[in-house]
Amino acid sequence: MNIEEFLAPISPEKPCGENLEYDADFQIMNQASQGESGTAVWRHHYPGRAS
Repeated sequence: MNIEEFLAPISPEKPCGENLEYDADFQIMNQASQGESGTAVWRHHYPGRAS
């Protein structure tokens, strides 16, 4: 495998390639990768303490 091929610019006009940020397939993949939040907000009540 020639790593230099992967490190070479894709084209002189757009060395990083096309901007896919607003591409429909990218949006679908990005949403799927988000999943559910790993955090939750919990409310605890401790007697004698202000909430």
